[in-house]
Amino acid sequence: MVLFGKYVKLSPMQLEDVEKMISWERHEDILFADYNFPPWSAKEQKKWFLSKTSGTKQCFSIFDREGVLIGYISLRKVNPLLKTGEIGILLRPSAIGKKYGRDALRTFLKWATESEKFRKLKLTVARYNDRAIACYQSVGFVLKRKFFDYCYNDQIVPFEIEGWEKIAPYFKYSGSHLFVQYYEMQIHRDNIKTFIRARIEESSYLGKYV
Repeated sequence: MVLFGKYVKLSPMQLEDVEKMISWERHEDILFADYNFPPWSAKEQKKWFLSKTSGTKQCFSIFDREGVLIGYISLRKVNPLLKTGEIGILLRPSAIGKKYGRDALRTFLKWATESEKFRKLKLTVARYNDRAIACYQSVGFVLKRKFFDYCYNDQIVPFEIEGWEKIAPYFKYSGSHLFVQYYEMQIHRDNIKTFIRARIEESSYLGKYV
């Protein structure tokens, strides 16, 4: 199965895609350092691949019009009875800000609701990731709650990051551990249909799946 959007193509992730991902250029901003792929061995690549695709999990590789691998979008924590799940999306640095993320989300959400009959999907995003939050809002996600969780990005050193004053409220210490604020965002099937219909009317969006 391949899903076609206006700017991207989504296809089920293959193990060989992971090898390409670890050679992507790296995020230079320390805040996004945990999005960089480590130099995994073949065994580690397979382990990560299986963690994204086993059981009810699904993962799609994202390609641009020229067939270049530019990201992936994943589906996890699926409840087959309630038709709910959680998604995540990651783009390589050179693909950010070029409408690929928004188009990939619209294409995926269209498939998830029309073909797979999902009723509700959610995601989590770091509060300081303004670009991602704006992207999610643009396709219909709304804020459900704010919460603090452990900061897994060990390269973040408070007060040493440029512009720290602006993002400081999104971090706090509990004992010796640094925590970061997250948004949990959610979208309902009815919202997805509304946004898809609006985009079709605006730009003759012809996303489809085969």
